[in-house]
Amino acid sequence: MILAFIWGRPAHFTKHLVFWALLIIMVFSIAEIDLSKIIKNTTACFFFKETFNLLIVNYLFLGGIIWLLTYFLIDDRDLYRGFILMATIPSAVAVVPFSYLLGGDEKIALIGTVSLYFCSLFISPLVAYFLLGVKGVILYELIKVLLLIILLPIFLSRILIRMPFYKDVKPASPIIINLGFFIVIYSVIGLNRELFFSRFDLLSIIILIAIIRTFGTGYLMELWGRIIGMSIKKRITYIFFAGYKNLGLTATVALIIFNPKTTAPSAACIFLELIFFISASFYYKKIKKA
Repeated sequence: MILAFIWGRPAHFTKHLVFWALLIIMVFSIAEIDLSKIIKNTTACFFFKETFNLLIVNYLFLGGIIWLLTYFLIDDRDLYRGFILMATIPSAVAVVPFSYLLGGDEKIALIGTVSLYFCSLFISPLVAYFLLGVKGVILYELIKVLLLIILLPIFLSRILIRMPFYKDVKPASPIIINLGFFIVIYSVIGLNRELFFSRFDLLSIIILIAIIRTFGTGYLMELWGRIIGMSIKKRITYIFFAGYKNLGLTATVALIIFNPKTTAPSAACIFLELIFFISASFYYKKIKKA
């Protein structure tokens, strides 16, 4: 992030690598998902109940908040597109490892992630059509990109884990994923470096929306979970679905079908989501000690 702010010029080159970097991230991230944990001891009723709940949380609640804030606070056409596109995209793959690290419900995290990604293949184009007026060639490009970045990695990841060399490659997965994220984050921030430095009025609004749609929604979910008597394990997982979107996917789609400026909201939210994870880890550590 710091490098992108200091020296952003190479981002005009690395932007051409963003799609491939995200594809690799998705393949290796999904390869880490053990589908047997979803199937084992999971009833159809439980699966569909959690899928429905998390669709409400990630799309209706988080997506709705993003749309409302954008509608009332953003006048810039490209930034509006960037935020609305974010609302149409499913939760971040990081929900699974983050839930695990904080002691959340890993099974629900896995069910939600897999379900939301499949549902997004239908939801994202529909929402983009109605809220962004995306149609024709652009709608076709959106569907094509979603299929390539969501469906293809699921298929490739299942092939990868069956390959004899995967056991040797698996320990290097975090490094490969981090390198992929470096390319995506560096490119997104680097491409918007001038905007961030020259338009503090826009930057302040972007950051305000990013804070509300990450911390506001996440901790509102925590509050609601406590009110209805949800277990702490389940609340940990739910706050990530209430505060996280796949920003790498959002930025990649924005870059391909629109322009670099539409990736600015993703650039701001990436930073806030990292801080939110740190905040949540301290928060739940304190609660567990109490």
